[in-house]
Amino acid sequence: MSKKFSFYGEKVYRIFVLEEVEKKIESLRDIKGQKKILDILDRLLERIPNSPEQWKRIENCRTAYELKPKPYRLGCFFDGGRDILVVHFWKVQSKRSKTKQQDIKKTCKKIEELKDEFKRFTRKI
Repeated sequence: MSKKFSFYGEKVYRIFVLEEVEKKIESLRDIKGQKKILDILDRLLERIPNSPEQWKRIENCRTAYELKPKPYRLGCFFDGGRDILVVHFWKVQSKRSKTKQQDIKKTCKKIEELKDEFKRFTRKI
């Protein structure tokens, strides 16, 4: 197992979480929010939500998606196969905030940096 990617679980889909994201989630003081995030990841193991309120493709970044356990967001890499990588985590302040746009850009940038390495990694396991 790579030091960079932590295995979350496997059912229909296999979920991996970038270690830095995993640490942020674990360090949340908002225990209810933390539980909400873990619950939505558990559901993601079995199915992709069909509701844009829960799972939405990020525009201008073909393989990037937002998983939306309110008030948090998880930026995910999903190329349509069975593997999903959570690459970024943030708390939403407001719908039009500059921070949201910065977090979306960070998500896209991390996916571009990691997607080839992640694909090689998942082929090995």
